[in-house]
Amino acid sequence: MTVTLHETLGDSVVLHGTVANERIRIRTSERPNVTAGDSIRVVVDPTRLHLFDTDGEIVAHAADKVAQTA
Repeated sequence: MTVTLHETLGDSVVLHGTVANERIRIRTSERPNVTAGDSIRVVVDPTRLHLFDTDGEIVAHAADKVAQTA
């Protein structure tokens, strides 16, 4: 991911960036030492993943998938 913006929001950080020309945002409680322009490796825990469309509507929610497999 190429970081385009680093936002500190209280107890979390939102990293804005791009992967394969697609926009992505990551919220984390970690305090990564990155700035705009940095390239970082992203590892996703699929049980905590939430996907949204371009209008901000949720497309997939990790809890839905967990409920389906239980």
